[in-house]
Amino acid sequence: MEARFMEPFLTALSETFEMFSGKTVQKKDVTTLENPLVEGTDIHIFLGVTGDLQGAIFFSAARENGLQLASSMAGMKFEQYDEIATSALQELLNITSGRALTTLGDMGIDADITPPSFLTGESMELRVPYPLVSLCLLAGDAEFYMNLSLKKAQVKNVLITDDKAATREQLSRLIQKNGYNLANMCSNGSECLDTISESPPDIILMDISMPVMDGLEALERIKRDFPGIKVVMVTAFGERDNVQRAMQLGADGFVLKPFTEKSLLTVLRGL
Repeated sequence: MEARFMEPFLTALSETFEMFSGKTVQKKDVTTLENPLVEGTDIHIFLGVTGDLQGAIFFSAARENGLQLASSMAGMKFEQYDEIATSALQELLNITSGRALTTLGDMGIDADITPPSFLTGESMELRVPYPLVSLCLLAGDAEFYMNLSLKKAQVKNVLITDDKAATREQLSRLIQKNGYNLANMCSNGSECLDTISESPPDIILMDISMPVMDGLEALERIKRDFPGIKVVMVTAFGERDNVQRAMQLGADGFVLKPFTEKSLLTVLRGL
């Protein structure tokens, strides 16, 4: 994982805890892990990361240290992990992730965080999608960890297939504006098949109604010969029969004309 992705989370966590506790947070060490559960810790908060960054974040601490953190956040003494204590730790991570996302946004990285999940136990089996970096932090005599398994999402290659030049240009402009790579543009299904046989893209934006070979026939052949390619059908409102047929043939998504930037991205980011 690139260090520049880790730094916003480290800074945000340190500043957030110092703000609520008045204690200075120091970085003790940085290590790599195979399992996100650090030995000696038994409370954990998990967050998923999506968007330009993908992966997971784990916040871990020993039970007593976690109670100290929760007490500092809530301004009250906790003896056990009740609903309030758990919520306090989750709020710590909510604030941390929000501040980190703001910093990442300033760096041109658009990411999102799933709501935090609270887990307990010393021997759970958790899988991480990418190599894991563990930050050991000290706040007074409390030791805790932020373990990050993050990777910048791979830029996806998109092939546009539509018989109308204006639509091709509009789609091309929107995908490149939002970080996708334009692999090529075709005016019908036959051209599309010839193109992907030489250089398969990650995603195809496919019109349904086209001359020579329509999008349905092309979709059927693509799913038969290139099952790994995601195909999104771009169709006019009212083509209900065609949409149903495309679903049967394995279309991975639909964009209705006239489309907006938001509607297009909603589909693409779900692939």
